[in-house]
Amino acid sequence: MSLHWGDGDPTKKGFFQEITPIMSLGQQLAPHLPFLRRYGRALTGSQSHGDKYVRATLEAIVAAPEQFPRDVDPRLGLYRTFQVIWSSANYDELDDNGADGGGDQAEAIARARLARAATGRDRIAKFAGT
Repeated sequence: MSLHWGDGDPTKKGFFQEITPIMSLGQQLAPHLPFLRRYGRALTGSQSHGDKYVRATLEAIVAAPEQFPRDVDPRLGLYRTFQVIWSSANYDELDDNGADGGGDQAEAIARARLARAATGRDRIAKFAGT
């Protein structure tokens, strides 16, 4: 961050204007990746499967950065992209015969996993006294 002189009267608000350096898309997304990995693990029940979705998400963003949503916060765009890929791929949601478990079934499984993760987090918070 740096400051530069604004136009007009120095006694008026806004005379000194803040200049925010422009960050690359990668720099904007990097702080959110550990949380995206955690979300992927919660959805899939497996760190390795969750990481596959994170990797596929990042590959899709790198392959077509112009399609990344610029009208929203980068974190929200990252999660939206992840969700689209997870919904369409379902790497880990195969039944015992290797057939696709179906979109509704995969979503129900993910909701159950997220509920368990939230319940565990609540128990930890009660135990910690927060």
